[in-house]
Amino acid sequence: MKKTILSIALLASASFFFSSCEKDEEKVVFDSASAIKASTLTISANSLVFNKADDAKTAVTFTLTKADFGYPAGVDYKLQIGKKGTDFKGANETSLGNLLEKNFTVKDFNSLAINAGAIAGSGNDFEARVIASIGVGQPTVTSNVITFSVAPYFALLNYPKVYVPGSYQGWAPDKAETLGSIEFDYENYEGYINFTNPKVEFKFTTEPNWTSTDYGDETKAGNTGKLKEKGENIIADGAGYYFIKMSIPKLTYSVTKTAWGIIGDATPTGWDKDTDMVYDVATKTWSVKIDLVGGKNIKFRANDDWAINYGDGAKDGSTNPDGFADLDAKDIKITDTGNYTVSLNLSNPGNYTYSIKKN
Repeated sequence: MKKTILSIALLASASFFFSSCEKDEEKVVFDSASAIKASTLTISANSLVFNKADDAKTAVTFTLTKADFGYPAGVDYKLQIGKKGTDFKGANETSLGNLLEKNFTVKDFNSLAINAGAIAGSGNDFEARVIASIGVGQPTVTSNVITFSVAPYFALLNYPKVYVPGSYQGWAPDKAETLGSIEFDYENYEGYINFTNPKVEFKFTTEPNWTSTDYGDETKAGNTGKLKEKGENIIADGAGYYFIKMSIPKLTYSVTKTAWGIIGDATPTGWDKDTDMVYDVATKTWSVKIDLVGGKNIKFRANDDWAINYGDGAKDGSTNPDGFADLDAKDIKITDTGNYTVSLNLSNPGNYTYSIKKN
């Protein structure tokens, strides 16, 4: 009799336990049919014009309302900002946590705009939106998209970097020259380094230290063009000014010694022959004094060849001349006839600049 009563009691307890679990489970399961409300995003100003003197000031404030997933939940917000027409591909993404407001200083937002491809000194259309989520594997909701204009001031782009420690600087990654990922793909890097030593060996590191991933040549030959992690030292071909490229996914690199000149119908030798430039170690620039003809053009070339050449503006002509030297770009037009000092600075990866000043 006691055994029967005990069995009935256990069954009743089990029934209550599973019933309670089912009720508790119903409280936390996401109901896709629930009314879901996305954030509403607003901006403090729709037309932004920046000046470097205002760097420390607040440039813009983004404000959003709470997203509602149909039941109480911790929501994480991400603010995405990108050039209009890109569908937010490669957009800047700022994590807000659970905050409903984000302020940017002029300096920070100017850099964001320039890095996104904005042209300095003119209005550039941007878009912003907020993505709200409640955890990995759970649904996300997207806010409205707002459009605004940004006119940034001129600033150098801050490209992703790899470091090039070597015998030329004491094998110290934190003090080494760098290469930049000028497409912002974090995979392919390039830059120019001047080696003054007759024999230079170097490697690549992904951070300014030796605890990060480092890459070297796949063999002790040191010049195969193929990389491997923890590989051998890469050997440069004597002192000189080198154009260095490396690709992490392809595990390849190239090291090209260069000497620079200008060519064009604005120069005394036309398009038939380069006028050599001279490198200044102190200023890290190539320069030459030369007579140029107004209304005609020049370009910069390495090694008297078209393999590496720089003009100004995109190949398709969509970008106006801006003082940046662009690979395989349009010819640079000289306005007036006269004697000029022409300079080329390739020392900041991706931020290759030039100047043409009348003497």
